[in-house]
Amino acid sequence: MKHLVALVIAVSALIAHPAEAQEHGPPGPEALRQMTFGMALGRIGQSGLRRLFSASGNLGDLQNRAGSYRTAFQMERTRTAFLQGRIDGLGGALQNPNLPPSERLAIERQQAEAMEELGNIPTYEALYSALTIQGEALKPLTLLRDAPVFLLVRARGHARWGGEDELGVWSEALSAGPLFVFSSRWIVAPSLLVGRTDVNIGAFDGSSGSTSLGPRLDLGVILDDRWSAALQVAYAWTWNEGTIERPGPNGSTTVQTESTQQAISLKAEMTGSFDLVPSRPGSVSISPQAGFYLQATEYDPATNSLGERETGSFGRHEHLAAFRLGAGIEKSLGAWSPQVYFGWEHEFTSEMSELIRDRNGILATAGISYSWARSRRVLLDLAVLRGTEGLRGVSEITFVVMLDG
Repeated sequence: MKHLVALVIAVSALIAHPAEAQEHGPPGPEALRQMTFGMALGRIGQSGLRRLFSASGNLGDLQNRAGSYRTAFQMERTRTAFLQGRIDGLGGALQNPNLPPSERLAIERQQAEAMEELGNIPTYEALYSALTIQGEALKPLTLLRDAPVFLLVRARGHARWGGEDELGVWSEALSAGPLFVFSSRWIVAPSLLVGRTDVNIGAFDGSSGSTSLGPRLDLGVILDDRWSAALQVAYAWTWNEGTIERPGPNGSTTVQTESTQQAISLKAEMTGSFDLVPSRPGSVSISPQAGFYLQATEYDPATNSLGERETGSFGRHEHLAAFRLGAGIEKSLGAWSPQVYFGWEHEFTSEMSELIRDRNGILATAGISYSWARSRRVLLDLAVLRGTEGLRGVSEITFVVMLDG
């Protein structure tokens, strides 16, 4: 805070009393240092990269979606295993040449009913509610050949509930690392992330927990005064442990599993900033945005408590991706800045194609931010994602606190 006050005082003195500043000579090394950091923070904020690094891509993020699809697949597999066994058993009975016609007709009717039920894939995802709370700070560290170096620390908690799969999810993550600003337009931010996720699996009367650790790299570039682009690449190694009650014709069976997995995620986004009213620059701005999100997971083979060999629900490898296109509008009202966003999303995959029957979604976000000092503000967003077929949806509240400078 004292660095921010010193910067404001120094800049104010140069603006309000240029002659006096010249009379007393140029600013000292510490003032120049603070001015360099302040200019870098302002450049990052005006470009839109600060917001991209902070809260973009949270709505219905791929990790939570993939978890829902896995649970839905397990529910379907459990249900179909019993039905398939029934169909096979009835088919075997029909092979008896001495079967009376009336009994044969009854068995054929039962088999047809089982096959019809087998063909009806259940809704894999219903409407969910989610809450994300995030706090972060971007603090000056040092100058590296006149390139500002900051420390970026972020803590995030996420809760999700609802849906026919009866998943209750709570995850928390902490990341930290340096952020470098080169030539006032390139941003490089390597970091280390550690996270924990706990899941209550209501559909199977079970629970699971996972601990993740891995590096992440954020890259950003200010292309010009209107356009910026960001790329995030992350690797996570995860250790899982879980217990479920597997239903069966003779009662449920407790199954315990310990496993590991590796995941690579990628997020590429571009954002722009244009004055909606050219005669009043900065009062109302429109920000077109486009983003591509990908998560690829590899499961290490494991053996559960029943001695069964397991990998992932869809095999050892799993891919899930989404493309998002939209635009936001923000109006400056002094310290307050209300904003809205509207967008469209298409989700695609290979392994999960059987379950994803609602690939296109409409997104809408309404939020407001409040800044009580330069580079220090809070954001509150209410976001909604709805599939065009009505089979999936997320309603999420996001609260973010930024304490930069």
